[in-house]
Amino acid sequence: MKSLSQLIEFKSLENKELSWLENQLVREVIPAGKIIAPQDEINNDIIFLNDGILAAVYKVDKKKFIRDFYLSGNFFRDYQSYSNQKPAKFSVEAITNSIIQKITFEKLKEIIDHLPKIKSISEHLDKIGFINISKRLETMLVLNPEERYLELLRERPLLLNEVPLYMIASYLGITSVALSRIRKRIMKEKHFDS
Repeated sequence: MKSLSQLIEFKSLENKELSWLENQLVREVIPAGKIIAPQDEINNDIIFLNDGILAAVYKVDKKKFIRDFYLSGNFFRDYQSYSNQKPAKFSVEAITNSIIQKITFEKLKEIIDHLPKIKSISEHLDKIGFINISKRLETMLVLNPEERYLELLRERPLLLNEVPLYMIASYLGITSVALSRIRKRIMKEKHFDS
């Protein structure tokens, strides 16, 4: 389980400031399968994932497409939905039982008024979010499916043990059958290498 005090971005805060900030956040225990930020509704929340795995999911007709996964210690928000005050184009749902802390953008403004250091922390977290989305786009455009899978294996191996394979396939932009073939080919190559 992760807390704000464990994140490098919050090391500049004194203990009393960090404690005050923690008290401003609303804590929720989320069961697996629950949608915490619905698609087609305006999303004004900033969410910190203390524990568990969440997914950003596009639902088109009856199909689901995984935009991203969030792991313990991640902050995220739908900046586009909030900024434009338009319904979110994706939902956020719990893949595993999870614990989150959240605030609204309006509450963030109050927090910044009380504790100005939070403004630069918030801007830094937005920058990290932008970099992550840019990297995700680059990966989808430049790497082939097997390379995307190997990158996921290197950078986020926990997902492969905790998330259903059909969701992994969707995240990689391939079918479950294609993912199965890739996994078999990699296992065969490892077997021959050893």
